[in-house]
Amino acid sequence: SHFLLLHCSLFALLQIAAIMGEVNYNDNVDASFSTDAEEELNVEKPQERQCDKWDFLKLKVLIDDIFAEELESLFPEYSKKEYLSNIKLAISILACIIGVATLLYGYFYPDANWIVGAGVVLYWILMAVFTLHVLFFESSHVAILEHTEDDGNTSSVRLVNSWKLYSPEATATISTKKGNKKPETTVEKTFVVSQFVYEDGQVSVESVKNFLQAMIEKKAV
Repeated sequence: SHFLLLHCSLFALLQIAAIMGEVNYNDNVDASFSTDAEEELNVEKPQERQCDKWDFLKLKVLIDDIFAEELESLFPEYSKKEYLSNIKLAISILACIIGVATLLYGYFYPDANWIVGAGVVLYWILMAVFTLHVLFFESSHVAILEHTEDDGNTSSVRLVNSWKLYSPEATATISTKKGNKKPETTVEKTFVVSQFVYEDGQVSVESVKNFLQAMIEKKAV
């Protein structure tokens, strides 16, 4: 059981490092594409991105990333929030603490098998919650944007892409809320991969932007 706990603790530490690296990478990418830098270097944001159109998971990730980028460009005064990544990080940290604490307790008190067993069970429960969170919440939530208005109220924009496994169709849902007291407005529209991806695997950024713009304006594409 000690070996299992050590393995689990190392796995949790790797998860924490990966999540923190992902957040830092996103921050660096956002900073590198500042307006001043683009003007000074005369670098334009690429309008097409390449991907293997037969690899469903890679294509999904790329399209979701482009959706998030273009949504942020349509709401420049809003800032992206990493709530779901923070929840994932908190679960990993808690699982790591429990794993290490149980490992040390079992080392110094080898007869306390029931405590070690409870620690192992609790660790795997947290890992199950972690997996469910990634599969059913984080994977579909493409972007969460927020902006604090002059009156102190918070406005938000949330984009969710619901994909069917290995299906060319998906449903995009944009939820917007102006202020804390006003009701949330939701716009939903189904799209197919061929709307954005060409035969050679190029993904048209402009098509994604037009699709999102039409959704926000509640028009048909």
